[in-house]
Amino acid sequence: MIELLEMTSDRVIGVKIDGKIEKADIQAIEQAFVAQFAQFDKVAIYVEVANLGGITLDALIEDLKFGLSNLKRFEKKAVVSEHHWMDKLAPLGDKLFPSLAVKHFTVAEKDAASAWVSEPREETVPS
Repeated sequence: MIELLEMTSDRVIGVKIDGKIEKADIQAIEQAFVAQFAQFDKVAIYVEVANLGGITLDALIEDLKFGLSNLKRFEKKAVVSEHHWMDKLAPLGDKLFPSLAVKHFTVAEKDAASAWVSEPREETVPS
């Protein structure tokens, strides 16, 4: 199940994952992003992972289809969890998708995660 969270920045979509993710969960997030895309060129996502209960195949396909087709519109992703294996996934995401900055935070760092994801990403200029 995914719950939309209230965020301090309009350009950040906040979600909390608690249990199994269904296609309807992904579609609700997509609607939130479509609304933000109408206002902003780039948006960010804040994800709290309370309990990771898996994802259905149709939800995964929907997520990949939407995410990959809009990849350049996502600027940052903050993941808040106590799953320390996610520490290794964040740098991998940075390498696979250089247009998207990804950082993992612990639950104790929730405020820092919210502040980081709310700040516009500094663009690096190739030399």
